[in-house]
Amino acid sequence: MELFPSSPKKYDVFVSYKGGDTQINFINNLNSALTQAGIKIYIDSALTEAANISGWYTRSNKNQSQVIEKMVGDVLEMLELRFPKELKSKDLSEKHFRSLKKVSVEGCTSLKEFALSSDKMESLELKNAGIEQLHSSIGLSSNLRYLNLEGLRFQNVPNELSSLTSLAELRISDCKELVLEKQKLQALFDGLRSLRLLHLKDCSNLLELPENISVLSKLCELRLDGSGVETLPESIKHLSLLEILSLENCLNLRQLPELPTTIKELTAANCKSLVTVPTLKTLATMMTGREKFVSFENCTKLDGSSLCRIAEGAELSSMNAAFQNVFVRSKGASGASCHNYNFVKVCSPGSRVPEQFTYRSRESSFKVKIPSHSNILGMVLSVLISPSEGIKNHGARIFCQCYDADGRKVGYATRWFHEATKDLKGDHVFVWYDALHFDSIVKSLEEQEIIFEFFVANELGERDVLNVLPKECGVRLIFDSELHNLLRNLELDFESKWELGLRLGSELGLEMGSELRLELESQQHRPISMATERFYFNEDESDGLYNEEHVHQSERKGIHNIKMFSVEDMIVSMTSSNATRIKY
Repeated sequence: MELFPSSPKKYDVFVSYKGGDTQINFINNLNSALTQAGIKIYIDSALTEAANISGWYTRSNKNQSQVIEKMVGDVLEMLELRFPKELKSKDLSEKHFRSLKKVSVEGCTSLKEFALSSDKMESLELKNAGIEQLHSSIGLSSNLRYLNLEGLRFQNVPNELSSLTSLAELRISDCKELVLEKQKLQALFDGLRSLRLLHLKDCSNLLELPENISVLSKLCELRLDGSGVETLPESIKHLSLLEILSLENCLNLRQLPELPTTIKELTAANCKSLVTVPTLKTLATMMTGREKFVSFENCTKLDGSSLCRIAEGAELSSMNAAFQNVFVRSKGASGASCHNYNFVKVCSPGSRVPEQFTYRSRESSFKVKIPSHSNILGMVLSVLISPSEGIKNHGARIFCQCYDADGRKVGYATRWFHEATKDLKGDHVFVWYDALHFDSIVKSLEEQEIIFEFFVANELGERDVLNVLPKECGVRLIFDSELHNLLRNLELDFESKWELGLRLGSELGLEMGSELRLELESQQHRPISMATERFYFNEDESDGLYNEEHVHQSERKGIHNIKMFSVEDMIVSMTSSNATRIKY
């Protein structure tokens, strides 16, 4: 009986082994059997004759250069070298492969220069290598889609990097010596228009991004954590696919521009110099199937008007999420998918639960009476938490559980975020809207009165470890009757507002009157400057209006009686520590 049946297909096998006994016994017999079956076998010295080698992987430190010299540049598809300490730059000096698709030299600390290229290269992993210089030949890998330069010691990015027109992911982080000048980035962005992910993290010498960042029209994720940027270009609002913007630990960041409506995750924690945040109402625009996560944790220098904008953005996002979830429930009456639901989670410094919350209490547990004959679409929750040693040492998770009058649980417990909060610098306000939590309550609701209990647990979810109670709690009910108010405040053009209103009105049985149509149309034609500009005046003087720069100058001089007003329906009373919204 034949060990291997004959086959018209041609096979090539490379055998790797150790020990002379293996060759004398097993390998010789295997060679004979494979040869009889018409399968060509390559052993050791026959490596250079291989015609179909698809990959090579090693952790060995022996004879790296000798083995690489034997590689056939026309056929090798994958080269992975993990932590070989003796690999030298000359081993990979200016080698060009025709078929190589994937290369990894992660952790090769002795490799000082990288000069390998390929016509078909798609992935290049250089993380934590000892590379001090990228050779200009990298520009020859025109099909490269993934490039990781994290932890390298190089000082400059070669100009040829802009030739990588197919590059979709570029990761640069913890490159302490790298200098990324604005002009250099401008040239890179012009060439890298296929980027979907861009990381420029922990690059302290990165001070400014160019205005032409808007040419990265496919960009979905931008992470600048730990960089030295002081502001972002105004053109960032034109990145119509951007969903994730992370600015954590950007210690020099002073202000944010208007952001794209597509943002679903905005992290600006520990931005200690951040003073000004624009309207976040734009983030409420696109909500279908999204979770909006916004964190300004430990941004302790945010001015009063910015804190108001954050609170207003959180409220509008929660309202729109609740209304958009009407469509989710309608489509999934037989079981709506939680992946299509909209959720909102916002954190910022503050001293009170936002005034938009109808029910507020200094107690951690209180009753909320549900109005009869009302159509509730959602519940927004909020707590005010102070820092403590327990939170710092064990982390804090914020929960809310509802009960009926007899103490029975109603629905399941909801939490602000899946990760624990630890190092808080001052009081913080946490706001969240959980659609699934609301659904679980509505299904179990038999009474018109619910008890809301808020509590803080440690990272493991244990309540009794921290002994921490919220300073203030709040509940805000969202009703279908707020549809008109939602449409007035959404940053949409008239046609989009009216279409959304008609669809929601049809689902909820609400009419869209002609007066509302005229009002929304008038908003469309209102001059942008009148709709968004904010003006200031000093109560103690009568020398005209101030702009924001005048306000900052006055506050530095100790003048705090500055009032702000806009054509929008509100006046904000600014002091050195907080802001109060007054409707007129």
